[in-house]
Amino acid sequence: MNFYETHTIFARAERVEKDELFPPGDPREGKTFTVNKISLGYIYDLPKWMHVKLGIGGLGSVHALPSSLTSAYGNTPLSFMLFVRAKL
Repeated sequence: MNFYETHTIFARAERVEKDELFPPGDPREGKTFTVNKISLGYIYDLPKWMHVKLGIGGLGSVHALPSSLTSAYGNTPLSFMLFVRAKL
């Protein structure tokens, strides 16, 4: 396997309007907020095994939120995940 067959780098940017950020009864319930997120990820593909190509990877994201959400979500919320991918 060469480098390009085993390593994948990917990115995603999104800008969405969210109105489900607070539980019922909260004064901000139902209000719409613009939420921005930039994600960067990586996958390493292992050698094929029994017709299955497994990959292990991770994804990290940084969120840009309006200042009115700072008290609930912090200044710059971060998130990450690790995962295993199977391709047939």
